[in-house]
Amino acid sequence: MPNKTPSKMSRKTRSKVSEMNTEPLVLSRPTVETLIDLVEIKLGCIEIYDRDDARELKALEACRDELMVLRASGALPKKAMLRPAESQAESHVAMESA
Repeated sequence: MPNKTPSKMSRKTRSKVSEMNTEPLVLSRPTVETLIDLVEIKLGCIEIYDRDDARELKALEACRDELMVLRASGALPKKAMLRPAESQAESHVAMESA
């Protein structure tokens, strides 16, 4: 399957991505790259036997397209903006004890 470049994406996909750009991103560039790789691996392995498989294929292709637009937009931080897992766990424990 050929990869679509952002300029070849449907108007609907570009519209969805532009809506997403209004909210702050929390994914880093390496995370988006990893997600694109995982989706492309799944696309390479999927075998279409019925309508559900065809639906999954379309959903995966749309997911890949959106991730590629995010990557091409240049709006991704180099590092994730989330707190490390261990500080999240500490704050969760503190909230439970309060």
